[in-house]
Amino acid sequence: MPLAAEQLIKDVKEMNVLNAAVVNVTDINFSDEVRKYCEKNSCGKCGTNWACPPGVGPVAELKRKAHEYEKGIILQTVHQIANSFDLKGMMAGGKVHEQVLRAVLPLLKEKYNFSKTLVLGAGPCTICEICSYEEGQPCRFPDKALSSLEAYGIDVVSSVKRCNIPYNNGPGTVSYIGLILFNRN
Repeated sequence: MPLAAEQLIKDVKEMNVLNAAVVNVTDINFSDEVRKYCEKNSCGKCGTNWACPPGVGPVAELKRKAHEYEKGIILQTVHQIANSFDLKGMMAGGKVHEQVLRAVLPLLKEKYNFSKTLVLGAGPCTICEICSYEEGQPCRFPDKALSSLEAYGIDVVSSVKRCNIPYNNGPGTVSYIGLILFNRN
């Protein structure tokens, strides 16, 4: 049975998602240059988290992992902020975005019978207050950990552009992108 992409998009938009698009994994652009932006460590998590570089692995390995999936759904949430310096508002929007990604996942597994998924978010994984990476131990929650698209080397700008999703949604907003890769039974 073919994937009903329009219905899938409609369903996820009912979950606080402004824009969504189904993509073929082979159409996603991976780039070592994008990963370098992540490695500049503006969030302070590089080298401290299994979901961030270098713990997450090299881009070539992550690309191979992503290509184990057939398709993906790009999800965009948009949040109001006071101004472009409203870090508190941006952080709150990021938390809501992660909650939306986690809420969409059961829908995909139950309604659409997606047997295998990989969720990529925006920013570092925040499951544990202190990541086991810093203790030299394996990830405590590998099924819950979220890497960012940039950690995977995914070119978010070209990906959303290809789907006709705006990267920027105007002043007074912050936009976050997530990607859920999936295989169906």
